[in-house]
Amino acid sequence: DGDGDGDEDEDEDETGNNNSHILFDLNEAEYKDRKPYEEPNLYYRADDDQRTIMSGQALLRGLFGDLIQQHSEELGTLVDPTIIVHTADRVRDILSPNKAVCPRLSDLYEEATQSQDYVHQYVNSNESKLLNQFMEENFGGDFRDQAQDCLMTTICNDRELPQLLDDYSRGGDDYFERLTKYSFQPYTYVLRHNDAAYSKLALG
Repeated sequence: DGDGDGDEDEDEDETGNNNSHILFDLNEAEYKDRKPYEEPNLYYRADDDQRTIMSGQALLRGLFGDLIQQHSEELGTLVDPTIIVHTADRVRDILSPNKAVCPRLSDLYEEATQSQDYVHQYVNSNESKLLNQFMEENFGGDFRDQAQDCLMTTICNDRELPQLLDDYSRGGDDYFERLTKYSFQPYTYVLRHNDAAYSKLALG
């Protein structure tokens, strides 16, 4: 809402009635001199991964893009409207499970990755062996842990993919999708293993 009275999100309940939810209530007196995308109205915190920050940028552009453009035109060349992003050193960040902060996570991770189901699906399966060989022979090493971030960040920025991986939604071997799944599925297995013990501890 460009009037500064609050942004509303509308949906319908089971009876078909519209329900409005105030996302940004700017009626408080101390907020009147602040833009909806300025602190303390908005606090933007992200981990320091490019994919995560880009996702946040897309969300904020959808929420405030028109308003920021309007304010930019009003301000001219004096200053650009800015949304501050707060991050932390990746090695000590607590937004994601961090074994350096909580060493017990290492034990739970090892327990999950040594389980019979994990080894069957992500170590000894034909698909795992094929993809490991594919990475070694064509890209010089195993980059499974970084594959999702690397591939999705590249394609979302309209950058050129290596020819062997430039097969998204084109059928054939579909190495793009297979490597993407091979990157995140083993990790989500760890998150779910043993009644999500790893996830629960990581959440504190």
